[in-house]
Amino acid sequence: MRISRVHELSVLSEADFARLIARAATELSHLVPFFRAARYGGIGFIIQPPIRRTFWPVRDKRVATVVVLQDPAGGGPKAFHAASLRRLFHDVARAVIVAAAPSDALYAATACKAAEDQCDMVIIETPPDAVLSWYGAMDAEGILDRRPAIIHAPEDFLEAHDIPIFGFLAGEQAIVH
Repeated sequence: MRISRVHELSVLSEADFARLIARAATELSHLVPFFRAARYGGIGFIIQPPIRRTFWPVRDKRVATVVVLQDPAGGGPKAFHAASLRRLFHDVARAVIVAAAPSDALYAATACKAAEDQCDMVIIETPPDAVLSWYGAMDAEGILDRRPAIIHAPEDFLEAHDIPIFGFLAGEQAIVH
C-alpha cells in the first residue's frame, strides 16, 4: 500500500487505514495526527522528499494542506525545486523548522492548527546545520513578515546562533522567531 499524496487517504478502506496507522505509529509516530486529519477531511497532507521537479501548488485546494519537506541530508532549499519552494512559501500561513528529534506534541499541535484555521503550513525537517539556509530562504520570500516561524532545535544550536527562546513545548525547546 503506497500513498503518494496523502489526499488519497480518504479512499482507503477502514482496514487499510488502520494498517497504515499501525505502521506509522511504530515508524513515524509524529506524523499520525496528519494521517488522521487527512483521512477524516480536516487537512491535506504531503510528505515531500528532496526533488528538483515541481511539487507545489497542489491541485486540490478544497482543504488546507500541510507539506512536510524532508531534508535529511541537509541540502537546504537548493535540494528542492526552486519555483515550487517560492510558491509554497508565498502560500503558507505558518512555517515550522524541525532540526531535532521530532516532537509528537509539536506535530499534533501543527495538525490541529492547520485544521482549525484551514491554512496551508510547511514543516521543514532538516539537520541543525541547514536551519539557517532554510530560515534565510523563508525570510527572502517574505513568509516571516506574515507569521513567525517555529524552530525546534537542540539547545546548543540555539545558543550557538544566539537565537532567543520565546517559549517551550512539552518540555522540549522550541522557539518562535
